[in-house]
Amino acid sequence: MEVRTLLKLLNKFITIPFLSPSPIINGKKFIHLKQSKTGGEVYIPINSKILEILKQRNGSFPPTIHQNYINKYIKSVANKADIKQEFIVERTISGKKIKDSQPKYKFISAHTARRSFCTNAYNAGLPPHQIMVISGYKSEKVFYNYIKASIKTKAIQIAEHSFFD
Repeated sequence: MEVRTLLKLLNKFITIPFLSPSPIINGKKFIHLKQSKTGGEVYIPINSKILEILKQRNGSFPPTIHQNYINKYIKSVANKADIKQEFIVERTISGKKIKDSQPKYKFISAHTARRSFCTNAYNAGLPPHQIMVISGYKSEKVFYNYIKASIKTKAIQIAEHSFFD
């Protein structure tokens, strides 16, 4: 399955809860939402890709779909995309470590997208404090647990910093 096809399928099921009309700040459009867990406000800049999707939808976001359904759809798409390699997750339940091995697509969810965004933004050089503003993380410790950047990626980012010129 091509990435384009995968994105078109996922686009049908994107949800943005607690969305308010796109505010314009300093000439830039934003998605403004309120987090259900913490009540914190989040402003997410709307990039050209999102503007293009909105243009195709006459400026409207897709209707809200419950997260359980979104996760079901994501797992279905990941299964069809053949993301089936065995994946082991280690959990601690009642003080005992338990390993769970299943096809990888069964572990993919909407939360995976949040984690992937954080990792991709970090790898692209966006400063962690700015990623935390968009993703809603308050604690750097929790944030750094979510990103999956390799030691090599971190070394390259350090080497590209102006301090090492």
